[in-house]
Amino acid sequence: MYHNDFQPPDSGSSINIQQNEISEQVSIYHACVAQLKMQSGALALTVIVNILLLYLFQTAGAWLVVRLIQITGFDLISMDAVNELYTMLLYVVAFLLPYLIYAKAVEYHLDDIPRDQPYPPVLAASIGVSLGLSVAGILLSMIISIFFSFFGLYPMRLPLELPQDSFAAALFILNTIFIPASIEEFVNRGIVLGSLRKYGDRFAIIVSALIFALLHRNMAQIPNAFLLGLAMGYFVVKTNSIWTGILIHFTNNLLVLIISVSTLGLSDLQGIFATGLLFLFYLIACGWGLIYFLKIRRLDMSLFPSCCPVEERSLYRSYLLNFPTIMMLLLFVWVIYLNFERF
Repeated sequence: MYHNDFQPPDSGSSINIQQNEISEQVSIYHACVAQLKMQSGALALTVIVNILLLYLFQTAGAWLVVRLIQITGFDLISMDAVNELYTMLLYVVAFLLPYLIYAKAVEYHLDDIPRDQPYPPVLAASIGVSLGLSVAGILLSMIISIFFSFFGLYPMRLPLELPQDSFAAALFILNTIFIPASIEEFVNRGIVLGSLRKYGDRFAIIVSALIFALLHRNMAQIPNAFLLGLAMGYFVVKTNSIWTGILIHFTNNLLVLIISVSTLGLSDLQGIFATGLLFLFYLIACGWGLIYFLKIRRLDMSLFPSCCPVEERSLYRSYLLNFPTIMMLLLFVWVIYLNFERF
């Protein structure tokens, strides 16, 4: 018997194929959602451990160190230097180790963190745009501060003042500029963002920026940290380099330290004038960066979508609506409330 290639296909087999394809897509969908919930739960628990270790070291740990110094009569270096050395240890134990364990738990390889050498003009433009966004973040922080002030709540003031001891001052600069730029970027734009990129670059950038902002734990910094986190995450992804985020973070911290230290002896009016000049510089740098990206380089602003057949809003819902993440958010509400000053 000859096979007729023009014979209509069997409708029953066609329906079976379609049903199998639908069943396979449903299975992939549920697998992606389940994996995201597992990973978001692991990440939330990691952040909770981060916060608990931080407060444990800042209270019981700090008391123990002071007692040991008093008992032993240790006086080789000043207490300011001891405090800065302890802060370095705090960064490693509270901010780095939990996320290394998280990366191991979710099988994210640190070798996957992008390390391309950023192209200098692109890097400079990325820094400029990020600094411009920080102006919006600072203004937003001011608006939020005014809102909370109606309820007698004021964001904690974070003065930056160099210690008198030269060794302690050098350590203070490391803890203010270099260590946050390296460890926080390695954690937030390296491990956190990198481990979430399979769910889409935009999703990974937003979630990592949210965690980065919440870890600052006070309303004076959270809005600015969130906007900067978005910018740094975006440029890390687009340049395929963690170094971009580190250098943006480093530049921002350096300028904040310079303006904070240089305005300590000025009057309020002089301080406002100096801050205004800094903002103007930020906005000019941002304008140049935007012109470079949009007119000269004609940047493709698109981001890679999710590898999962799940709508983006479903990704956020799956990420947020699980017990560990809800507990993490409630913990931050409590911590941020405690960090308000009351007069």
